Amino acid sequence: MVGREEKKSYRAITYYRHSAQERQANSVEIQRDTVLDFAERHDIEIIDDHEIDKNDITSFILQKIAQSNDMVGREEEKES
Repeated sequence: MVGREEKKSYRAITYYRHSAQERQANSVEIQRDTVLDFAERHDIEIIDDHEIDKNDITSFILQKIAQSNDMVGREEEKES
């Protein structure tokens, strides 16, 4: 149908971390391109996108998981 966005089969939240070992200034962009390509090929909608500070990964992930759970809950409420 024209003008109507088709709903994806899956939803995901992405997290990217700068790779200090590779010493690539564009490592996050490379990761993002790879993930977006994968998501497109596998019918996955990216609903949120984050870069992780390598010095504070654990607290960042816990905070974002809590926020993501809230987002998913709100999306499910809209659908019902």
